[in-house]
Amino acid sequence: MLEKDDMMDLINTCAAVVEAHTDELTELDSAIGDGDHGYNMKRGFEALRAEADVISEKPFPDALTAAGMKLVMTVGGALFIVKNYEGDVMNFDMGAEMAAGDVLQVVTNDDIAVEDSTYTTGRRRDDGC
Repeated sequence: MLEKDDMMDLINTCAAVVEAHTDELTELDSAIGDGDHGYNMKRGFEALRAEADVISEKPFPDALTAAGMKLVMTVGGALFIVKNYEGDVMNFDMGAEMAAGDVLQVVTNDDIAVEDSTYTTGRRRDDGC
């Protein structure tokens, strides 16, 4: 089991690696996205470092959960894409509850991307959209 100092080292090492590669991450994201990934990750790890002492007091699984939540809530931009099946919507609702932050949920009533399939109900709308 990791001790508090081990968790502190883990957080600080990860933060240092992200900080050292901020520009590289941003450049990579610029090729496929909006070019803010490196700086957002750096900001997230700075926030995580600020709470590392408190997070490191927790048992390891809880510390990882707290660290992940701190990153997601600071960096933002977490996107869950789920099919509009009842179980998927229920799972998203539970995840949104656990996030305990601002969560936007959009549930669609169509599924034009799925062709007939053995494992799904298939395409539910086919009006050329």
